[in-house]
Formats: sequence, structure tokens, C-alpha cells
Amino acid sequence: MIEFKNVIRGYILGGEKWDLGPLNFSLPLNKSVCLLGPSGSGKSTLLHLLGGIESLTKGSIFVKNENISEDTEDERNAFRKENIGFVFQDFHLIKELTVYENIKISLDLNSKNLDITDKVCKKLIENILQKVGLEGKKNNYPYQLSGGQQQRVAIARAMVHEPKLLLADEPTGNLDAKTGETIIELLFDFKSEDTGLWCVTHDEKLAQKFDIIIAIADGKIESITKKPSY
Repeated sequence: MIEFKNVIRGYILGGEKWDLGPLNFSLPLNKSVCLLGPSGSGKSTLLHLLGGIESLTKGSIFVKNENISEDTEDERNAFRKENIGFVFQDFHLIKELTVYENIKISLDLNSKNLDITDKVCKKLIENILQKVGLEGKKNNYPYQLSGGQQQRVAIARAMVHEPKLLLADEPTGNLDAKTGETIIELLFDFKSEDTGLWCVTHDEKLAQKFDIIIAIADGKIESITKKPSY
């Protein structure tokens, strides 16, 4: 389960102080969840709180029965590396590294896989590149790839260590509509019965693909809508 209990996050937006929250909800870990709302509504902040990138001001966040809000920064980093994969709007690839090297970073940083051999590491990366359709691009640098290809690399990097939760922050924001649809389909391809997918967007049409829609405005949750099949 993922549970937010009385979560508040204070932040500055446009020179003014805003609060996200209080947030109270409990959802299964293995569902697809869309955070829907306009720019500045707080949806990315909520995602970053869940992923342990930002610290909350008050309250508690539980992921898999672990209160990550009580963890030290080192503990939170370790939890994130082992359990969470992040995909960002602007890809966050390291321009000096090849596609292969960008993905390998995820394995190098993941404490679960510190003891894997070079042979196993190579196999994991080759397998994930095949899944995202970039097996022929492993020696390319980011500048040699299209936006859609760069986002595929970012997804491969996020999923190579098989996290339990995939978090995507506006993953189609820098892509044209057709490429964006392909990227969303790819994200759902990695969604399994044991894996959760959370995605930030302001696109209402895109939001309909998800099991659960959390509508956010002005730092507050307006509604939580679940599909009939949920």
C-alpha cells in the first residue's frame, strides 16, 4: 500500500508561500495512478514526496509499510534506489555518457546489485534496451538521439533494476503527440501485477488510461476517481 497521512509540504511559488496538503489517502501499490492538474497545482511536488526526492513539512508517508518520512536522508536514498524508478520530462541523461553507460549508472547505484558480475550487468542492459527498442543505439550519445529515443533510454534506466514503483513526471511534456502516446504505451508495458505506475500530467485524455485519477488544484486534492474495473 501507499498511504499519505496528514501530509503537508510548504514551498515557494512565484515568490509566494504555498502549501501542498493536507493530503490523506491510501491506495494499492500495484495500480496505475495519474496525478492530474494545471501547472503549479502541486502534482509534481506530491510525486517527489512519494519518491523521496523532497522532504515533507508535516505528516507521514508509508510505502510498503515503511514510513519513509521518518527515514534519514541516507535511508531514504537507499529506499529510493532499490524500490523506485524515476522518469523526468527533460530526460536527465548525462550527455557525456553513452546510452549503455547512462543505464549502467542505475545498476551501479543500486545496492541490491552491487555484487553482480560484468557479464550479468551487460545482459540486464541488453535485455532492457531490447524492450525499449534501442538495442542498436547502446553506443550512441544523447545528442545523437531524438527526444522520444532519449525518453526511452530514461525509462530503461528507471526500470533496469526492476523497481516496485515507476514514477513519471510529465514524461510526454517535451514530445510531440504521437511520440508521447508511444512513450505512455511503453510505460504501461513495464507495468506488471507487482509494479505501480504513477504519472504526472495536465492532459485529461491521457489521464483516462489510468486505474486511478487524483485531481489536484491549488495544492489540494479535489477528487480521487477510480475506474469501474478497479
